[in-house]
Amino acid sequence: MASSSSSSYGIEQLQKEYYYEWMSLQAKHIVDLKEALMRQRSNAYNHYKLEELVGKIVNDFQSYAKRRSELTDKSCSSYFAPSWNSSLENGLLWMGGCRPSSFMDENIDDGHDGDSSMSDLTATQLEKINDLHVKVIREEDEITKKCANLQEDVADMPIAVTAFWRDSVEADVAVENALDKHEECMGVLMARGG
Repeated sequence: MASSSSSSYGIEQLQKEYYYEWMSLQAKHIVDLKEALMRQRSNAYNHYKLEELVGKIVNDFQSYAKRRSELTDKSCSSYFAPSWNSSLENGLLWMGGCRPSSFMDENIDDGHDGDSSMSDLTATQLEKINDLHVKVIREEDEITKKCANLQEDVADMPIAVTAFWRDSVEADVAVENALDKHEECMGVLMARGG
């Protein structure tokens, strides 16, 4: 069991490296993108260069996602809620579709390919697994509905748009206020038990 634990830790460390590498690229690209958009507004920038930059950003993300997903076969739990993420980031992953039921689906699918023996389970055990899966999905749906309502109440203007269209000091304050409000509402949701 210790080797499985250390193996998972090693995979999580690789995922973390990939994440920070991608975030570093994003930090560079956001500066390049803002600069390109400002030049485009003044007609001093070639439209094709902007398309090329956007293509590069998309390719970087696809590369990051591919590298990270290649590790999910070995340890997928850190894919859904990485330990290095903040609670807010993990909440955003949830909103993006990373859910416990997906993790359960992965484990159930693994059991059907011969690696583990689902055939050794009794009908009662299989029924309990199914009941748990259905319960988890229902609870996920309920939490998702509540989160969607929070999003509608909190987000008057997308944070990225706010950050881009205002000067940096004003944008920082507006973004921080929006994130604080969202975090407060998410805290209320969590205090209610989902």
